[in-house]
Amino acid sequence: MGTLEQQKKNLYELLEVAQNASIDVLDAAHKISINKYKTHAENGNQDARNQMIAISEAYRILRDPMRRMAYDLSLEKVEKPDSQILTFKTESIYSDWWSGRKSTLTLFGVFLIMLIYATHNYYATKAAERTHQLELQKLAEMQQKQLDAEKEQADARAAQQAEYQKRAYQAQIDRDTQLQTQMQLQRDEARSEQILAAQQRSEQIAKAQQQSKQMVQQMTDANRLAAERAYYACINSMPDLRARQFCHR
Repeated sequence: MGTLEQQKKNLYELLEVAQNASIDVLDAAHKISINKYKTHAENGNQDARNQMIAISEAYRILRDPMRRMAYDLSLEKVEKPDSQILTFKTESIYSDWWSGRKSTLTLFGVFLIMLIYATHNYYATKAAERTHQLELQKLAEMQQKQLDAEKEQADARAAQQAEYQKRAYQAQIDRDTQLQTQMQLQRDEARSEQILAAQQRSEQIAKAQQQSKQMVQQMTDANRLAAERAYYACINSMPDLRARQFCHR
């Protein structure tokens, strides 16, 4: 049942919109109209409260596509040329038809409204499904692009890590090779020094042996010369032949 304000004023006029206004326009007009009377209603103004109730009821009727169609058709039937008071009641459309009284809508009109409403819902559902599918497709594409980007980054990091490990391994090999070369040089130098020292020791030993032989030879020659001198001295000192026999001893 509509309120008193609705019965006295056109629903479109309550919301201050045109009869062909879209849903977005109705939403905006409803918010503006409610905010216009909200402060007065909160301060206890009964007229403002009634006006807010009428605006809300008009918004609910016009926001529903089926009720709005029925209301638009009723405007052509119920409004009188002499600008009499509008006596339209939203629930009378259905109650009059079911009770068998004369109604402002024929059975064909009701069927046509239901068909239009069903068709509207069908295409709206299809459009919503297509929009949802497109959104899912875009989301899947974005996710795939993100996965591809992450894979490329992972591959780049893996390649960079492999290159770093390769360089580190090569550097380690170079250090090991250099160290082995240095150690080999040190071993060669040590071996050369050992060989040189051995040669020097051999020369020293040979020289010592030569000197020892020379000393032995000199001692042998000196001893023989001394023995000969002693023998000749002994002979010279003993003219007797028998006495010279002792010199041989």
